[in-house]
Amino acid sequence: MQLTAQGKGSPVPQLVKIMKITVLILLVACLQVSATGYAQKVTLTARNMPLEKVLNEIKKQTGYLFFYNQHWLKEVKNVNVSVQAAPIDEVLTACFEHTPFTYSVVDKTIIITRRQTPLPEEKPRQLPVSGKVTDENGQALPGVTIQVKGTGKGAITAPDGTFAIEVADGNAVLQFRFTGMQEQEVTVGDKSVINIVMKASLQDLGEVVVVGYGTAKKETLAGAVGVITSKDIGSKPSTNLLSAIQGVMPGLTVTRTSGRPGGEGYSFDIRGISSINGGGPLVIIDGIPNPLGIIDPNDVESVSVLKDAAASIYGARAASGVILITTKSGRKGKPVIQYSTNFALKTPAFLKNKTTTLQYALMYNEANVNDGKPKQFSEEFLQRMRDNDPNPSPTGSVIAGFPQFFTTTDWNGLLYKTGSQQYHNLNISGGTDNSAYVISGGFFNTGGIYNVSDNRSNRYNLRVNYDHSLSKRLKAFIKLSFEEQDNFEPSMLAPASGTFNVLSDFVKLPSFVPAKTPGGKYYQWQGFVNPLQEMAEGGEAKSTEQNAIGNLKLEYTLADGLKLVGQAGITMRNTTNKKEFKTFYTWNWDESQNSRTQNVPNRASLSNSKSRYGNFIGHLDYDKTFGGKHHVTAMAGASRETYHYESLTTSGTNFSSNEIFSFDLADKSTLSTTNGAFAWGLNSFFSRLGYVYNNKYILEASLRLDGSSRFAADKRWSALFPSISAAWRLSEENFVKRLNLFDDLKLRASWGQMGNQDINGLGYYNYIQLITIGTTAYPFGNGLRINSASLSGMASPDRTWETVEMKNAGIDIALLKSRLSMSFDYFVKENRNMLLSVTLPEVLGVAPPTTNAGKLRVHGWEMSLGWNDHIGNFEYGVRGGLSDNQNKLVYVGGADPVGTGLIGTKQGYPQSSYFGYVYDGIIQNDKELEEYKKNPDGSAKKGLPGTLSVGDARYRDLNGDGSISTAGDLVFLGNPAPRYNYFVNLSAQWKGIDFAAFVQGVGKRNIIRSGDEFYRPFNKYWAQPLAYFYEKTWAPERPDAKYPRLSMDNTTLNWNYIPSSNQLVNTAYVRLKNLQVGYSLPASLISRIKLAAVRIYFSGENLWESSQGTWDGSYDPEEGNDAYSYPFVRTWSLGLNVKF
Repeated sequence: MQLTAQGKGSPVPQLVKIMKITVLILLVACLQVSATGYAQKVTLTARNMPLEKVLNEIKKQTGYLFFYNQHWLKEVKNVNVSVQAAPIDEVLTACFEHTPFTYSVVDKTIIITRRQTPLPEEKPRQLPVSGKVTDENGQALPGVTIQVKGTGKGAITAPDGTFAIEVADGNAVLQFRFTGMQEQEVTVGDKSVINIVMKASLQDLGEVVVVGYGTAKKETLAGAVGVITSKDIGSKPSTNLLSAIQGVMPGLTVTRTSGRPGGEGYSFDIRGISSINGGGPLVIIDGIPNPLGIIDPNDVESVSVLKDAAASIYGARAASGVILITTKSGRKGKPVIQYSTNFALKTPAFLKNKTTTLQYALMYNEANVNDGKPKQFSEEFLQRMRDNDPNPSPTGSVIAGFPQFFTTTDWNGLLYKTGSQQYHNLNISGGTDNSAYVISGGFFNTGGIYNVSDNRSNRYNLRVNYDHSLSKRLKAFIKLSFEEQDNFEPSMLAPASGTFNVLSDFVKLPSFVPAKTPGGKYYQWQGFVNPLQEMAEGGEAKSTEQNAIGNLKLEYTLADGLKLVGQAGITMRNTTNKKEFKTFYTWNWDESQNSRTQNVPNRASLSNSKSRYGNFIGHLDYDKTFGGKHHVTAMAGASRETYHYESLTTSGTNFSSNEIFSFDLADKSTLSTTNGAFAWGLNSFFSRLGYVYNNKYILEASLRLDGSSRFAADKRWSALFPSISAAWRLSEENFVKRLNLFDDLKLRASWGQMGNQDINGLGYYNYIQLITIGTTAYPFGNGLRINSASLSGMASPDRTWETVEMKNAGIDIALLKSRLSMSFDYFVKENRNMLLSVTLPEVLGVAPPTTNAGKLRVHGWEMSLGWNDHIGNFEYGVRGGLSDNQNKLVYVGGADPVGTGLIGTKQGYPQSSYFGYVYDGIIQNDKELEEYKKNPDGSAKKGLPGTLSVGDARYRDLNGDGSISTAGDLVFLGNPAPRYNYFVNLSAQWKGIDFAAFVQGVGKRNIIRSGDEFYRPFNKYWAQPLAYFYEKTWAPERPDAKYPRLSMDNTTLNWNYIPSSNQLVNTAYVRLKNLQVGYSLPASLISRIKLAAVRIYFSGENLWESSQGTWDGSYDPEEGNDAYSYPFVRTWSLGLNVKF
């Protein structure tokens, strides 16, 4: 044993040392002399300092000698001591507190010995670190997450941006994260105070992007993958995820058809259609395919959109692209509570504006005169209309036997009101060293805009995401969610069956008809059902959708860079739909009962369905970098999907009660029950291989093989769905770096094939012969009645997958320290074995099957441009995108239907194309009329109506055959698919004030309105025209009018309003989708009530738009061709976000 005496003089012989130490120890044991009486004081700051060095410093300040075994001190970790003029015994106690040694003082000598009893298990001494986090403008940043790298220890900055945390030693690394800021890492070293200035994240190339069965860094992506972050979603306080992502990404088109609460009719596609048979993008939530459904946008962390060959990894269901939704996960650290609320008022944006009673009468008279008939309304009646005479005339009505009214009823004002909606979400997240959690609960209520009856939708969301490290190698990820949506509305709002419904009856009703009789009863004029009475007395409907989703994922690390992943997901979905149609009586103006009693007999229906979807996935992942330059990734796995569906519908009529619709009270002879069920399965194998060299040459390939129960046994397995992607990061090349221009410059190219099994017309069992059991029964034998049966089409054992091939080339650019970013992609999508209907002789007696014979080609491009910068304290950003795609039916079995209007399938043209005549103006006088009736050779022109007159339309004889006909005079006019989709997103921040504006639009969308009451004046003689047509039709005093003369003659109407270039409407629009102004309260204010952040904001949706296709405000530009749709709304809201 070597002993060391620390003091003056040279070493003494070993034996003498031992003897002296022995004597000293004996003296200590007997006398236990203390140094307390000595007056020496010590001032010392030691951070992570060796004990021997600390003792040297004490010796210098006090002159004490130390005796100890030199090897002992090697067992002691570095110590941390900070004292100011402290007694020596206090300093020594601090030094030896967590060591197996103790000390004794004899005179001016300090002897270090081992403790007689072992120490309790030592807790590592922690180093305190504190500081403040601010932005580049010096503003405090509350809510910044601070984590000790590699541990579960973390903290969050206070409202004033300050923080305090303890670390094990100076080698600890602190990670600072905040949304919209660049992540930073700082090594503690010998610093006890660390202040951080976070910079705005202009373009995070190191961002991790979710891709098929894994993740990838944005900088090394070779495919066309778009990402929508939670920040993008949160910038529009939308309560529907599809609404939140509408228009924010080039190539992703989201449309809606209604403003109906809970039934907005959202649909979406990626880069256009992939088949004439339908099908849409595959939606995957947390790794498991699921309908997008009613998920709470506040639960979503990111949305990745796989637009090109990147989707091939999902094979049979990826032909239309893939949307990957990742929900939020917790982070290790103290619990963080966030509450968000929003209250909104909403009003109808566009309503059908009909003519006033006077305008209607004037147009009616003009039409009658043009048709050679006497005027319907006398000058006396016209004057009474000008005077708004409230007294009706018992005679002279358009429909005999009913009174004629002279005032104009504001049916829009009676039917619609200002609605309201509210949203609440509570989110709690946090974690420990081995686990992290997030618990979220949301409630959304949106009321309808109808004045009468219960019209609303309630949505409830509950989500629990929990991650836990079971061991150093095994991690578990559990995601559980429950969603419910309840819709309440009048049953006659738009019933599945029945002659009358509010949405159509309202637009048919003339504006001169009053809502109620003088006695206050709902008035019914002729056969026009009163829409207010329909809603108030016609019955109620309620629909419920419930989704329960469980998702378990396990990751086991087999070796460095190699892990095994297993995942299981189950989705249980239940729906209930109940409708009650009550009998109600209608009333004449004289208070007598109208003979048209509605809903006779009363009726009700109840539908229930349930489904169960299961998905089980397993795959091996390999991720390794060799030599610092060769990054290799590989993945191989398999999955099994199953789906089971059952439904049951019960209906009955003639209930004994008009208030209680229990089926026990229905007429038993009318009760009927129908049920259905089906199931399918899909087994899959998939793999992917990636290689990146020196962070600049990128190559990736994938393979997928699917087997579907929808096809016959020998057609069940698909061919391989392959893909390959490559990219070149030129910005990493020295010759580009020398330009000192590009922060990022990447060229991309990809090719891949995907399948399409989720299409219309592809049944679940069409490879076997199916039988349809009819409802008609035939008598056999002794009164035996047997239902009829027939073949359900022909079996098709040879049908197989539709296969879509995708090619893509793109470029990504970042300049000026990534303040300016750009990207551009060009793509071609081809479906070469699309399912087509086969035309066979009718004597076959059964519908023929479809075959894989069609060809479809889609090509397009998309681009985005963004700029982010700041001027002093003012931060701002501009981001925009533009995209377009066109499709062509290359081969559809030679299908060449000839006709006017919308043709769904015609070879050589886009799907759903308009065809019509070339409009050649209006015949202005008798001379032009006679000239038009004759051909250049003097012969009579054929195809003209016998009623053709001055004021009617002319169409061109394009083929010069002397006839206006479909045989050669039709041209392609356009199609309703939106073209040139664009968006502009503006944002700014200044000293707690934030501003955001989102503008979205379509550059071209052609439609021809038809099939409703309004597409032409007096489509029916009793149908009141839209105000749009008033004084826009030809008359001698209006020779430059857009539309031909007024008429009620069907032959004339059909000629003047036949689909033509004059009827084509471009519903292109630009719309202010969202405007938001917010204010974050100062940290100095909210810190008094111990809050981390408080933000209040105003938000408006659909506040303004410009479009030439609205027909003077009667049609929403997104509405299209439906006069009977539930109106879209404008929304004004106030919101509050609080972080505790």
